[in-house]
Amino acid sequence: MKNILVAVDFSKGSMRALTYAIKLANIFKSDILLTFVLKPDSNDSLYSNSHDKIIEEVTHRFDDLIATHKKNLKGGNITYKIREGKVHTEISNQAKYTDCELIVAGTHGVSGFEEFWLGSNARRIVTSAPCPVITVRNDYCATQDIKKIVMPIDSSIDSRQKVPFTCDLAEATGAEIHLLITANSASEKKIAKNYSKQVLKYIEERDIKTVIVETHKKPSDVISYSQSVKADLISIMTEQEVSTISLLLGASAEQVVTHSPIPVLSVHPKELYNIKAGL
Repeated sequence: MKNILVAVDFSKGSMRALTYAIKLANIFKSDILLTFVLKPDSNDSLYSNSHDKIIEEVTHRFDDLIATHKKNLKGGNITYKIREGKVHTEISNQAKYTDCELIVAGTHGVSGFEEFWLGSNARRIVTSAPCPVITVRNDYCATQDIKKIVMPIDSSIDSRQKVPFTCDLAEATGAEIHLLITANSASEKKIAKNYSKQVLKYIEERDIKTVIVETHKKPSDVISYSQSVKADLISIMTEQEVSTISLLLGASAEQVVTHSPIPVLSVHPKELYNIKAGL
């Protein structure tokens, strides 16, 4: 993992995201790119001065931020980029242009630059990102080691596509994977169990410790189980649904991203993952 992008609006949430990203960057020997997006409709924000004044203030904050955190980054570089436009679009475009393999974003920002845009845009970033995204709550202890990863497997055909990236994280951090077989009916359970057998074989071939558990499919059950075992990460698919207006995050995925107090890894359905995993 060469490049990690951190969405920054200088809120507490984005600072947690930066701390979390540094932890991962030190494991994977990655570079970090901090990215701020100046929205075109910023006239009502706290920083509603001239365009140049805002850019100057953001630049100054980035300089201070890098000076404070670069000593914590071992081996990699930390740089920043200021973009203008829609937050989720520009974050996604920057990740694409710089070949970032992961985006880390904070959630539940409330006030500040652009009214701390991460709170309202984190879900849109997850939806539009060209790579996996980890969302981190602003009250999460971002320095905590990743020791347990909960990975739900359901009856959907795309459910297995998050497996390779999740295993990459588990392998690098020494974490165990809790394979959560989720279903709401007997027919769903049968399919999910068959998928889980394939996934378990793949995980065992990578010599990663695994715990297998069955539960209901409700997002609240996934979150509750994750909390009960003191998990450090939940890995899900984005379940994108197409509307007439835009791409929306699927209902189950959105509830997990929104309500989980534990960081959430969201992976898009892509044919590439099936090919890589042989699933």
